[in-house]
Amino acid sequence: MLAVFLSCLDAMAEEKPQPQTQMQMPDPYAVDLSTSEPLEPLDDNTLSNDPEFYDKTARGFVNTGIVLFPMYSKVNGDDTAGGGTFMYYFRRHGEPPLSEPNYIRTTLVAGQNQYVDMNVSFNNYWDTEEQNLYTSFGYQRRLANFYQPFTQTPSLLGTYRTSDFIFDVMYRQKFVFNSYVGVKYEYVYNGMDSKTPADIFVSNAIYGLNGDAISGFGLIWSSLPVEDIFSPKRTSVFELSSTLYLKYFGSKYNFARHILDIREYFPIRSSHVFELEFYFSMLTGEVPYRQLLSVAQLFKAYPFDKYMDNNLIGIKGEYRFLLFTRTYFSLFLGTAYHANSVKKFKMNEYLPSYGAGLRFLIDSELNINARLDYLVGRDAKGFMIGVGEGF
Repeated sequence: MLAVFLSCLDAMAEEKPQPQTQMQMPDPYAVDLSTSEPLEPLDDNTLSNDPEFYDKTARGFVNTGIVLFPMYSKVNGDDTAGGGTFMYYFRRHGEPPLSEPNYIRTTLVAGQNQYVDMNVSFNNYWDTEEQNLYTSFGYQRRLANFYQPFTQTPSLLGTYRTSDFIFDVMYRQKFVFNSYVGVKYEYVYNGMDSKTPADIFVSNAIYGLNGDAISGFGLIWSSLPVEDIFSPKRTSVFELSSTLYLKYFGSKYNFARHILDIREYFPIRSSHVFELEFYFSMLTGEVPYRQLLSVAQLFKAYPFDKYMDNNLIGIKGEYRFLLFTRTYFSLFLGTAYHANSVKKFKMNEYLPSYGAGLRFLIDSELNINARLDYLVGRDAKGFMIGVGEGF
């Protein structure tokens, strides 16, 4: 009996219930590290592939920037003008971080002798830089000098007052090798008032001394601007365009303008950059006086009205290096030639320009920079403050 009783106690001990523990719920934030696949960080590129991501963020733009900057320069002889420019830069969600930013720019400059220069422009990239639309509207009024064109030693003949309206629009589509092909339209009304002396402006040898309007369509093939002019990779940028101004389009005169602009960037060392540019422009047909090519289009030290012709060639270089944080020192040198025809270019008939200045990096992500330059040319010099890449 004792053996049977002990065996019953052992059976009851084995069947004794264990104390209950609290139920464990699965952790929704736990990460299973048992897999052999490495975990990849979630970056902007990954998010951009999620079509629902941007609906959740409810933000229209990224990398936005606003710049309000003063401007100052010589405009005619010893006259000066000053003002400011307001720019709003932005990129849309889904665009590459280093893509060319869109911008809206407004400029207002006023100066001596009732000088006024107003401009509003909008540059828009979309579809991941596949397409580009640029539009610009401007008005300018200034007291201008009338120099004898088509000569290496122009003489001052008289003065007049301009009253110009300018409208530009350009559409480009991405082509090959990071370049674009497109079409552009330009309308310009050149007013010429208050002519002194009046009889000097009566000439059968020079078209357009009464001003009038021009209107033309053109083709353009160009590449994107350099993403960072202070520390770029070794690269080239170019623009090749041809525009026809015809009476059929509403132009007063039939003529054509052709432009070739090539720039090469050479990074020498960290924060040291050399830029070399070759520029050639040619006019053919019944070219009005106000549309003649000016050396001032290449070198800001020269007055716009003094050296004007049908053909223009220029070579210029700029060396810039880091002076201190976000500020670069720049040295530049160039020479230009102008002639009535391509066959009449002469190496000893050159117009030099040189100078030095500072470049201030305002926004590295949007590639916005300002400049302060002192420029010297033949019997000309100037001091300039502005925004953008200038020579």
